[in-house]
Amino acid sequence: MVFTLPRIGQVGISVDEATANPDKYNVVNVPYGLQQEWVNNRETDIEVTFIMDKEGYLVGAAVYGSEAGTWLDFFTLIINQKLRQADFRKMIFAFPTQTHAILMALTPVLSDKPAPSLFDALSQ
Repeated sequence: MVFTLPRIGQVGISVDEATANPDKYNVVNVPYGLQQEWVNNRETDIEVTFIMDKEGYLVGAAVYGSEAGTWLDFFTLIINQKLRQADFRKMIFAFPTQTHAILMALTPVLSDKPAPSLFDALSQ
């Protein structure tokens, strides 16, 4: 995280590392400010980049925008817990905030595969 205004930062696998290894990662750029202007105080230049592994798990993210710190904290949780679309379907977000809106941008590219079970791991 760089402490500037607007804020910029990244977590996990960097965009540079992901683009250098296209066999391992997919880079998804989201013009978030244009898509979610209603929730971002008209901050239309916000950019979010998701780094997905080939299984569809979030492994990195880069953000340019005033809520970068909040979103990077949220992305760190998603990365560390290997959360999937199904995990978010079980959650209730009480208010349509910026975190809810950023999740709506991420969900379509997240894995929807079931998490491997202990049995699956042992049988390999």
